[in-house]
Parts: sequence; structure tokens; C-alpha cells
Amino acid sequence: MKKYIFILFISVFISCNTDEEKVKLAIEGAWIISYIDDGYNEVDIRGCLYSSSIVFYENGKCNVPLLKNQCIGNRGSFSSIRSEDAMYEVHQIDGCYYLTFQTQNQLLNGVNNIMFKSDNENKLLTIHVFSDNTYFVASKLLVNYDSKYKQIIELESITGKDCKNVSRL
Repeated sequence: MKKYIFILFISVFISCNTDEEKVKLAIEGAWIISYIDDGYNEVDIRGCLYSSSIVFYENGKCNVPLLKNQCIGNRGSFSSIRSEDAMYEVHQIDGCYYLTFQTQNQLLNGVNNIMFKSDNENKLLTIHVFSDNTYFVASKLLVNYDSKYKQIIELESITGKDCKNVSRL
């Protein structure tokens, strides 16, 4: 009997996450960038990145790709390192969700608006990240789309507000 009460308590506790906590939990993990542009030319510039992956850790750290030499002018860190450890934070203001990067990669650095979207055709959870400097779309790795469909649709609803003004933070 105690076992069932404990399981019920844990289930209720987990289901009581706030929307912001749900967004933070969804961001954690590995993502593959499927599209990125510099916010000006609307041309896919994935070839300018050393890798196409971003990994978000629970402790506010993330691993982001760096820019290659001779790409996009002089707007990034041009070291021989393919990716760097950076910091991130999720903010929620007036129902809008923002992802702030602290990184040498000038395309990603700063405040970015985020929206989760469901890719029904490919059965993927995607995140759309945009600011004045960049726009990118990434797909989360290792998500069982069918079993998480309800949570994916909820994330889409939570972050679906049109909040393109990132200058508020």
C-alpha cells in the first residue's frame, strides 16, 4: 500500500510542473540544427558551423558549435575548437519564452525567442530559436514522438505566442 501511495505522490508531483519548468525540461538534451540563417540574408548557413549539434545540460551549461573562418564576415569566434562550453538560461515574460546564450558564437549569443513545434511528417520535436541576429530550427534527439505526443502538443501551445520582441530582457 505504501508503494502505491508513493507512486501516486510522485505522479502528482511530476504533473504539477509549471509551464516554465516544462519548457526548461524539454530544452535539456541533444539537438541537431536543421536550418540556420544569420537573420539578414535568410540563407541556410549550416556549412559555416563546425558541427550542427547543441547539447543543453541541466546545470545551465550547453555545448554550442562555433563558426568557421571566412564565414559571415567577422561575427564569430574563429578558433580551432569545433564547439565550446557555454551557458544558457530560459526566461518567461508575459507568456513569451526566451533562451539566453552566453557564448563566443555571435550568431547565438544573447537573447533569443523560442517556440516548440511538432513536425508530424518526420515525427520530431523541433525548436525554433530567433533573434535579430539569427534564426535556427533544431530537432531533439532521442524523443519517442508517439509516446510524448501529448507533451509535444502542450509545449507547442505553451510557447506558441508571437513574441518577436526580444529587447525586453
